[in-house]
Amino acid sequence: MSPAGQPDNGRSGAGEPIDLYTSWRGILASTLTPVILVVLPLWAMVSRRVHPIALVVLTVGVLLGLVALLDYPWRTRFDVSGVARHSVLRTQRLTWDDIDGLARSREPRRLGRSTEDTDPATSGRIGGIVVVRGRRSYLCTDRPESRDEHGALVAALAVWAPTVPQRLPAPPVDTPPTTLYRRRRDA
Repeated sequence: MSPAGQPDNGRSGAGEPIDLYTSWRGILASTLTPVILVVLPLWAMVSRRVHPIALVVLTVGVLLGLVALLDYPWRTRFDVSGVARHSVLRTQRLTWDDIDGLARSREPRRLGRSTEDTDPATSGRIGGIVVVRGRRSYLCTDRPESRDEHGALVAALAVWAPTVPQRLPAPPVDTPPTTLYRRRRDA
């Protein structure tokens, strides 16, 4: 930690870019699902015969694979000029003038979870960050960032994009930094 309470990882200060990462669970789900949807129909076609349903599943798998490679971010960089979403095959740059707001994504539902308390402020369950541009939302992270990363991001956004609306409630206190998502098993 720096003396100002910012994370001291080369990203503190309003002039330094802030990198947030997607969890391994999101990366694996976005890449393994298309692979399964491509391999199973190919296996069925090789072992038996070409079936229209297998062709449809194969097409869906290929399209999902393209979306995962072109659009699912593994890293998002916030800096003075805007937001850069880095996926496997491309980097999408959104300038602050093009962004209508920053918000939280909906937290995914899981089996066995109670749906009684759905308010993020009281339940402590919030999603990652999305960039809102017109009627579209662009996923930046699939999980919430840590409190330190959140504080650094909010402070930097106050300097870089003071006119961009932010609906980013603070994450729970025990949320690990996004850099740890790449080193530990998701709970």
